[in-house]
Amino acid sequence: MLQFSILLSACTSTEEAVPQGQSVSQNISQKVTQQKQQTQNVLMLKFQEGEPEVGPYITRMLVANDYLRMDDGGDQDDFTLFDRKQKIIYSVTHENKNILVIPNHPVKGTWVDSLKLEEKSYEDPDTPLISGKRPIQTELLVNGKVCQRMVVVPGLHEPAIKALIEFRQVLASEHMQNLDKTPVEMQDPCFLGYEVRNPDKVLQFGFPIQQQDYMGKTRLLLDYKSGFSVNSSVFQLPQGYGQFSSQDMQ
Repeated sequence: MLQFSILLSACTSTEEAVPQGQSVSQNISQKVTQQKQQTQNVLMLKFQEGEPEVGPYITRMLVANDYLRMDDGGDQDDFTLFDRKQKIIYSVTHENKNILVIPNHPVKGTWVDSLKLEEKSYEDPDTPLISGKRPIQTELLVNGKVCQRMVVVPGLHEPAIKALIEFRQVLASEHMQNLDKTPVEMQDPCFLGYEVRNPDKVLQFGFPIQQQDYMGKTRLLLDYKSGFSVNSSVFQLPQGYGQFSSQDMQ
């Protein structure tokens, strides 16, 4: 059984502050309008992640109607940006001033399915409610091997679930595109089953507040805020950076 301890903070939308020290009400109104045009309210999710031989670190997701951004918690950090309308993933690295572009690839050919996917879940009546919902312990297996252990909350953060499913579908199409170039030893049944063939499965039971995968990677939800105000520039790509695809790296 997974043991979990989380700090969840639900916040309501915050209003923009009116600039102080202005003597003309028209100027104040204009500046407030400009400020609101430059910011938008999103769902912010903060996680603690970890992996073997690496200490825990903080990551952040910003979920908007048209975009999903993932970073290390700061607006100036390297980041991954998912354009939900165009179905394109951008991975931005500031040090090298480059952007890896991952488009959505049409699925070609047929899938020879030798993978047996299985899900196990149970609800502990003693587990505290989160947003009025009872967390569920879930295991995802392929051919009898446990690929993911999760604690999920049905109905929690549904906008984030939708955005992450869209993101994982595009990433799965990239994996499928490069599958013939992927070394056989890296084609683990868990990778094929849940990252390539069925990317939606990980999110179909609810939002994961705690995860551990077959490689030892972990993720724990620490905090979330709805109506979180960010500058709209966090959803823009930096100017003057070179762009390349995974095909350019081969």
